Amino acid sequence: MTLSQKRAEAVVAFLVREGVDASRLTAQGFGPDRPIVENASTAEQHAQNRRVEFNIVNGGEGIQQQNSGPSADTVDR
Repeated sequence: MTLSQKRAEAVVAFLVREGVDASRLTAQGFGPDRPIVENASTAEQHAQNRRVEFNIVNGGEGIQQQNSGPSADTVDR
């Protein structure tokens, strides 16, 4: 859970550095509580579970949703 929360906080910190108002953001790590792949056993499955989700509330007109999937940076080495 700690690592998941730190990842979420790192994303918020990046967005704030890029100019997003911090009061508009909330970081919430979920750890193993919300996996995409239940009982992940491969590096690729673990990478799918390491993700950041953005939930846009109160509008969001003009925002395109995109799933980038895991990258080489998210796969265990």
